[in-house]
Amino acid sequence: MPDGAATSSVESADSFRLTLTPSRTAATEARRALGAVSSELDEDLAERASLVISEIVTNSLKHADLSETERIQLSVSVRPDLLRIGVTDPGDGFEPVALCPGDASGVGGWGLWVIDQMTDRWGVDFSHSTYVWCEFDRA
Repeated sequence: MPDGAATSSVESADSFRLTLTPSRTAATEARRALGAVSSELDEDLAERASLVISEIVTNSLKHADLSETERIQLSVSVRPDLLRIGVTDPGDGFEPVALCPGDASGVGGWGLWVIDQMTDRWGVDFSHSTYVWCEFDRA
């Protein structure tokens, strides 16, 4: 696939999966895909979800040490009671650290803290590859 190419599959009108190449445009493509279902979300939730998707995909790019042939998998499901986002990459994973704001210089270390502040629940599953999931309650 060329740089920035993505493939998607629509599971229903309110859920989809997207395969992303590990490129500088991956987070943008993930946000664009979320836009397809964001009309079902209130403005605040759509903005928080867009930020969180960007953060999780960017973390995969920065920390998973992916080759050009490996892929990042994004899944989004909009349900009546919640929005669920999942990002999977074949990287080695990471050790989630204490959730505190990053370096005051703004250089890094804010990712998991931002995810924790913007979502209602989140976690990491290392059972097969690295799977970061998060949920947003829909009031």
